[in-house]
Amino acid sequence: MSRADVATKTLVVVPVKDFASAKSRLHAALSDVDRELFARHCASRVVGAARPLPVLVVTDSADVVAWARSLDIDVLRQTRPGLNGAVADGHDEARRRGCTRLVVAHADLPRARSFDDVVSRRADVIIVTDHHGTGTNVLVIGTDHPFTFAFGTDSRARHAAEAARLGLHSESVHHEELSFDVDDADDYARIVDGDAAPRTGEKK
Repeated sequence: MSRADVATKTLVVVPVKDFASAKSRLHAALSDVDRELFARHCASRVVGAARPLPVLVVTDSADVVAWARSLDIDVLRQTRPGLNGAVADGHDEARRRGCTRLVVAHADLPRARSFDDVVSRRADVIIVTDHHGTGTNVLVIGTDHPFTFAFGTDSRARHAAEAARLGLHSESVHHEELSFDVDDADDYARIVDGDAAPRTGEKK
């Protein structure tokens, strides 16, 4: 499949929480203002890394809507509650647009540079884990599957189980850039210290 084919058939959905309330667990490391700025920085990094693929931000925040529009990014107002609700809304929109593949990417990936080597993988379901190996930072699925999203505790295992339930082949990988997310002050310190993440493509 050519790069042009991938671009026209794939939609990257980025659920984005209101910046003012994002990253509350960083209160020990950053002020409220700096946490908001950091959340904006991470989200901008993720949508920039996703391009030239089509990108859709899903949110229930007016502030995030304004941010997305200022960057000329498509935005969808979330209709269902929570992270999984936002992703389900994005999945429905991808189907409505005729996209055959959906990439769900968290907005807190400060090392994101590209999604090319993720979308080029052949598995039916691709799970890019968090740096603990238990969460899901990026999920790639076909839009024609009635996939039940399970972001939250142990989401990697739950997404792999959902793929198996549907008879789909899944692949879980660590990725040098995309597996690193920021949940707490220790994670933020790793950015400051330049700590290395797992190597690209290392299987989990």
